[in-house]
Amino acid sequence: MKCDFDTVIVGAGAVGISSALHCAKKGDKVLLIERNSSFGEENSSRNSEVIHAGIYYEKNSLKHLLCVEGKELLFSYLEKKNIPYNLCGKYIIAKKDQYENLKNLYKKGLDNSVDDLEFISNSDGIKQLDQLDMDFAIWSPRTAVFDSHSYMVSMIADFESMGGLMVCNTQFVNCKTVKDNLKISTSFNNEITEVTCKNLINCAGLMASKVASKLPINQSKIPKITLAKGNYFSYSGKNNFTSLIYPVPDKYSLGIHLTIDQNNQIRFGPDVEFVNKISFNVSNDLKEKFYESFVKFWPNMNFDKLQPSYAGIRPKVLDKSGNNSDFIIDMNDLGQSKIINLFGIESPGLTSSLAIGNKIAINL
Repeated sequence: MKCDFDTVIVGAGAVGISSALHCAKKGDKVLLIERNSSFGEENSSRNSEVIHAGIYYEKNSLKHLLCVEGKELLFSYLEKKNIPYNLCGKYIIAKKDQYENLKNLYKKGLDNSVDDLEFISNSDGIKQLDQLDMDFAIWSPRTAVFDSHSYMVSMIADFESMGGLMVCNTQFVNCKTVKDNLKISTSFNNEITEVTCKNLINCAGLMASKVASKLPINQSKIPKITLAKGNYFSYSGKNNFTSLIYPVPDKYSLGIHLTIDQNNQIRFGPDVEFVNKISFNVSNDLKEKFYESFVKFWPNMNFDKLQPSYAGIRPKVLDKSGNNSDFIIDMNDLGQSKIINLFGIESPGLTSSLAIGNKIAINL
């Protein structure tokens, strides 16, 4: 039986788009469906737009390997397509009582083959650090911020130029096996459409477990997704920082950090707020929390210049100890067909997106 498509991909965030592009590159006929009115409306557009170096992750984890590979693929792609990015570098700063934690993080980064890191124990002469109340820092020169929207637009153009089809406002309904193929039901304007394919890739992000629950796979393999909201605040006025400033990470995140947007304005975030439902509203009541989190490092920080900006929600998978899990790329071989589920694709998912897409394509 001839299929309508070789591969159907659910979710048009950066990882879904990259996966679609890589599948199309190998000659597959690909359908990419997105439940929202446009691509990248959730995780991929509601983050810090940072290209991470690969410092934080457990050695040989998927987060480590795909981040280190993905950052170089991403830099090359941005250069080739003339997409703006700022190789601004990053300082991870600490006070004296955080010395051991920072030193351990430095060693982890080197062990992860991020071999351009510098440990700083004297900030004299570093203009940015002279503004801060800190004692030690890690300098990561190959950390950047970039235009993630233009990146996704470019990948979609490449995908469509290879014959790929993307449709938005389209809900995934279910998937059934029919002989050696898969039959996918989708809903557009409350009308059900069915297509057949050989392979299904679940890149649904926040909805990944919900999509997986409607697939012909072992349901016990589906992890629980914990929604971790990350709020951001903008900061008005002149910016004297040219690099990103991060604290020592905590159990659940990299901490509220100072980043620079495409207009060279400061923004702070994200924090971590575990929630039960998806909402992207940012409460002004968090202003004190954001101020207190960073004024201890930046004494001249002005409370009145902080304003609520935007929020994102990370699809965290937590282990039995409550710690962040690794990326989960769950391969299901159904004979002639394959279903691949991606769970817990949070940071550094954007940095890793081209590497993840490549990994998906070569496993089909």
